[in-house]
Amino acid sequence: MNQTPSPTPASATHASTPPRKPLGARVWRRAVDYVPLLLALVLALTTFWLVRSMPKIRQPEPELPANVPDYYLHDFQLRRYGAQGSLQDELTGQYGEHLPVPDTIHIHQATMRAANPQGSSTQGRAKRAVAGRQSQDIELFDQVHVVHQPAPTANGQPSPPITFESDYLKSTDRQEHISTNRPVTITRNGNVITGSGMTYTNSSRTVEIAGRAKAVIQPTQ
Repeated sequence: MNQTPSPTPASATHASTPPRKPLGARVWRRAVDYVPLLLALVLALTTFWLVRSMPKIRQPEPELPANVPDYYLHDFQLRRYGAQGSLQDELTGQYGEHLPVPDTIHIHQATMRAANPQGSSTQGRAKRAVAGRQSQDIELFDQVHVVHQPAPTANGQPSPPITFESDYLKSTDRQEHISTNRPVTITRNGNVITGSGMTYTNSSRTVEIAGRAKAVIQPTQ
């Protein structure tokens, strides 16, 4: 004889289903699951910031060859003043190049002017010039014309200027010496002396003529 199974009570069915957790707990659980990932991201960003913030080691720049200029000048004027504010020397040119070795400026269409505390001064022009550090030594090339004004005499009388003309002149020790190893013409008070070279000393006011010298002396009045 068949027996019909009795139905399961409703209370037993509901007891086997686990209760659902509150929404806040589920969100918190999800957030906790992402904590390791967030920490790894923060660590990566911190490492990147530290690397970017570290000072970079500058590689030494390659030195330029000695015959390559490191800067250029156009229509320029260079002046140097003494401790008391007086002008000591001045260089002007249409174009210039500075060579780091041996620290010289090569000038095209150059003019120069220099003065010393004793009262003498020198002005000159040339197609080309090479000036050393602080203009202590200056070499003039091509169509050189230099006028040197000696200091007044001991009794205060002005001294006549001396003009030098050559294809090459060199002024050293801030115009203390003016020299050339090329043919030169020297003019003073109408007197003209030519030679194959010369050396002028400012302090002693003497000129040494090299080679065969010629002179045209005006009669004294």
